[in-house]
Amino acid sequence: MSVKTGLRAFLVAQPSITALVSQRIGQQGNQGWDKPYVTFRQVAENPHRHLRGETLKETFLQISCYGRTQVEAAAVADAVRNSIGEGQRALTWDDTYVDFARWEDRSDDWVDPAAGEGATIPNESLTLIVWHRPA
Repeated sequence: MSVKTGLRAFLVAQPSITALVSQRIGQQGNQGWDKPYVTFRQVAENPHRHLRGETLKETFLQISCYGRTQVEAAAVADAVRNSIGEGQRALTWDDTYVDFARWEDRSDDWVDPAAGEGATIPNESLTLIVWHRPA
């Protein structure tokens, strides 16, 4: 199983997240969903090899949390961030074992070019780096 599939399974199992977004968590944009919702995508993946042959992968994930307001988007982002935590972890996303997670960045307000000058969609974007054993 991929780290993305494991991440989705982990997020939909968290009551603090599903209380806000229900099952509206996925890799493919908003798919016509009502807000709030969460999308994510894999930005990069780097394998790390060791002399003993053990391998970890370093995967960068962008998690975007949308809301009807900026406050709602921030609440969803907080729920996601708090559920995953940070640092040395013993998380299992289905069969993907996460050894370490680190939050790299957080930004807000995505400008929608189709909506005209200055129009924004309430959004909090999180960048998560996870070191995990390959699935």
